[in-house]
Amino acid sequence: FSSDGAWLYVGGIDEVYIIDAATNKTFYRERIGTQGYPVKVIGVTSDDRYVYAIYTCNYDVYRIDTVKGIATCIAYFPSVGGAVLNKTGTYIYSSHPDMSWISIYRL
Repeated sequence: FSSDGAWLYVGGIDEVYIIDAATNKTFYRERIGTQGYPVKVIGVTSDDRYVYAIYTCNYDVYRIDTVKGIATCIAYFPSVGGAVLNKTGTYIYSSHPDMSWISIYRL
């Protein structure tokens, strides 16, 4: 959810959806892939400007600018078991179970 609870950010197949929480209607949709793989939303900055998501086809990390409507691939991880954006929106922490290590990515 956004910081005020007005928006819901949901990963789908190849896409991220921004849903109006009051009406349950899709407000915005950003396609970040075409291979038929899930997208995992890992966090939203406290000002709701950026949504971070991982495309599970090849573990690309995307930053979606909710003001400009632009998705940018900002990183690639060799694998991802799970990932989370820290509260201040400055780091992504991700686990890599196949390699038994954790990465910290500074934004």
